[in-house]
Amino acid sequence: MTQCHRHRILDRGGTTTFGQSYFSACALRSQPVRADVVGPELEMKAVLCVDVDRLKRDEDWDPVLAALRHDSTLKGARFMSSGVNRGQSRHTKASCSHQHKERTARQQPLSAIHISPRVQLLFANTLKDFLTANQRVCQIEIAGIHLQSKHLQLLAKGLVHNKSLQYLSLARTKIVIDEDVAALIPSLKSSRTLVHLNLADCNLTPHGADMISGLLK
Repeated sequence: MTQCHRHRILDRGGTTTFGQSYFSACALRSQPVRADVVGPELEMKAVLCVDVDRLKRDEDWDPVLAALRHDSTLKGARFMSSGVNRGQSRHTKASCSHQHKERTARQQPLSAIHISPRVQLLFANTLKDFLTANQRVCQIEIAGIHLQSKHLQLLAKGLVHNKSLQYLSLARTKIVIDEDVAALIPSLKSSRTLVHLNLADCNLTPHGADMISGLLK
């Protein structure tokens, strides 16, 4: 992307509907347009890529979610936190006490460090509305954001109304309660387009894993 083209994107939000809506939402709130939100993937592939760790304030989220809520043109949306699972280590723990600490850390939900409860709920509500409004989106990736039961229920409502999603990744979202898995199952079963589901490092229980594997039967 040329420097001139990049300036044009930041000045007007680019050529995508999302970019222009995001630009307007920023202007309405007297906030700067973030270059990492209107990036190359958005312009070239109509895929929104958000580095969650860069949105350090609630106010940074508001224009992003306002533009996403009713967007019907994006083909993909990725919300990624690079937070490292505190239960993982490069070195093997030798002592039982260290192993106990490691197990305890794995059981603790990992959330993107800068996301407040208000934004988490707004994020889930926005995803529900986005999945309902957008029948072109093929890919949704959420990584490193702790999704609680109420958030997953909202996501499930959006999935029921979507007829285009092919790839859903909820890696490192810490879906550790069987009831949360059960809340997703009906919407996943109802999808005729979903072909790939990624639940890596969600610490599923054996029963939760069985429920997911039942989708393949």
